[in-house]
This record gives sequence, C-alpha cells and structure tokens, in this order.
Amino acid sequence: MPARLQMIRKGDRELVFTRHFDAPRDLVFLAHTEASFIQKWLLGPPGWTMPHCTFDARVGGAYKYTWRNQADGKEFSLSGTILEIARPNRLVQTEIFDFQEPGEPALDTLILTAHGAGTLMTLSVLAPSVAAREAMLATGMTDGMEYSYSALDQFLLAATA
Repeated sequence: MPARLQMIRKGDRELVFTRHFDAPRDLVFLAHTEASFIQKWLLGPPGWTMPHCTFDARVGGAYKYTWRNQADGKEFSLSGTILEIARPNRLVQTEIFDFQEPGEPALDTLILTAHGAGTLMTLSVLAPSVAAREAMLATGMTDGMEYSYSALDQFLLAATA
C-alpha cells in the first residue's frame, strides 16, 4: 500500500492519485466531507491556513475552501458541486479554482476502499483539457497534496486514539 501519495497520468486529461491511511474508511470519508475536519488537515505546505470552509455533503450541495498564505495574506479558493455521494466509499464532485479561466471544471472521483484496518484512497481528477491538466501539475499540486495527506494522517491518528 502506498504510504505516500502516488500519481499516474491516465490518458490525456486524467490524473489518478492513490494513498493509504491507517484509519477506518468511515472516518476517512468523514474527514473529506465535514467542513470542521477539512479545515484541520487540507492546508497544503506550511504557512497556509483555511479561514473559510463549507461543505454541503449531499447531491447538489456546494463546497468552497479558501486558503490564506500567512506570510503575505494572499488568498485563493476552490469550489464545486457534489454530483454523487455514497457513504463511506464514493464521492464525485466538480472543482474549479478562482484563479482559473471560467469554463469547465475538473471532475474529481474519490473512492475509499477498506483495506484491513486501514483505507486505500483512489482519487481521479479528470481535467477539462490537456492544457488544464498540465497547468494543474505545474502548480506543484502533488507536493501540496502530500503535505495535506500527512496532516490527515495525524488528524486520523488523534481521532482513533
């Protein structure tokens, strides 16, 4: 099982991420869908906070995360709509950053699979275009994701202690 985030490119537009968490699937799912939990771990590299977080965990519900850089005060946001939710194993949502050109959002499919006492996460991100996928990668997103998932490891450890 991958302890750190693994990524593969699939076709021209898709990125598939996998990672294992030493926590039950129900808790990992809740950590992805409860705003007060998301704010504790989805922070990216050191120096970032999430002053605003909403997540309406139902089909048709919306979510929005806003991050702030503590050094310079700059902010950016990510938002989208929940398209499918099947607790505790599947979440499908759109995603678009506020700095992107208006247009088609990416489509995220999160699948959580019980693996012993832990959980295997598979996250597929389908970009609206080849250029959009390459722009995502150019942001250094995989490093930021691993920082966040390492924080999620700590959050889950504390929650199961």
